Amino acid sequence: MTGTLYQIVTLAAFGNAFLKSRIRNPDLSANLSFQYCNRVTFKILEAPILFMSKREKVVAANPGDWYRFLQDGGCQKLRLHYSPSKEQLPMKDYKTAGFIGGGGTWIIEAVYLNYSEAWTGKWEVTQEDHPNKKAWSVSYMRIPNQFKTQDLQIPQQQAKDALEEALFNIETFAFEKNEEGFGKIFRKARLTLSSDTPEQAYYNQHLIPNDYFSLTARQLLYAAGSAWVFGGMGSWNDLGFDTEAANETYEALTERLYHSVNQAVLCAVNSY
Repeated sequence: MTGTLYQIVTLAAFGNAFLKSRIRNPDLSANLSFQYCNRVTFKILEAPILFMSKREKVVAANPGDWYRFLQDGGCQKLRLHYSPSKEQLPMKDYKTAGFIGGGGTWIIEAVYLNYSEAWTGKWEVTQEDHPNKKAWSVSYMRIPNQFKTQDLQIPQQQAKDALEEALFNIETFAFEKNEEGFGKIFRKARLTLSSDTPEQAYYNQHLIPNDYFSLTARQLLYAAGSAWVFGGMGSWNDLGFDTEAANETYEALTERLYHSVNQAVLCAVNSY
């Protein structure tokens, strides 16, 4: 996954554990989802006074304080929400997914009793020469307008079947085209869908608080993470083949995989 998606997955998952009183004092400073960040803050826009424009106000200097801010306001749970780009020309979302701002829009939905609010992140390089490579500052801003609760829920078996089929088909194609490195990636992801310990072979084994998620949810999330091949130059979504038919098959399989991976992430995180 991209760093931005990593982070909102972790924020939402640990936030729900806090809101359900499973974790009292969450400290995510050592979580790999935050390893390149020197600061993560949460802001709202204050109401204007007289002729002054709205001003940004920091309401939390870290995720733990943000969770308490949400709880004090009556937030019941957090959900992820994904929207494809409205215009996907000249490049579709799976082509731009490895770049900041590309690949469609992810938000964190904070669900209240009768409405929801959206939080969206902005990443900026502020300490390029940081000794521990913590170059990024991230600020999450609450979008001012409340909206009708979405609370996207996807049946787990449906998401699992779709991801497994997409992985099997693209794995077969990769090996047929002598892309063995990618074929092995797809195979590993597919096998994760049937693993009893899907987190153990993943880069960030603590992407979510595993104890509070079902095995199926964990299989979906860690398989989706393992199948993320959507980056820049040299990534799977940057390939091309020598015939029009092969390219058409490649494009169709890649788009299907991207959709299935996103649905798996939504399904897994929103299941708790």
